[in-house]
Amino acid sequence: MIRHIFIAPVKEGVSEEKLNKEISLMRAMKDNIPEIIHLTIGKNTGWVGGENAVTRSLI
Repeated sequence: MIRHIFIAPVKEGVSEEKLNKEISLMRAMKDNIPEIIHLTIGKNTGWVGGENAVTRSLI
């Protein structure tokens, strides 16, 4: 089993609508790639790491 963690900084000025659309597209990867067992995607809260980033974890 391989775990892949990806943290993407969000460029300044990107709208919330655009960011949510991209997160939805990343979540759709699970439907299109049968090898993905578990997928977690969300915006960082800033508690750990960068505040303005999106994190994706795949198993």
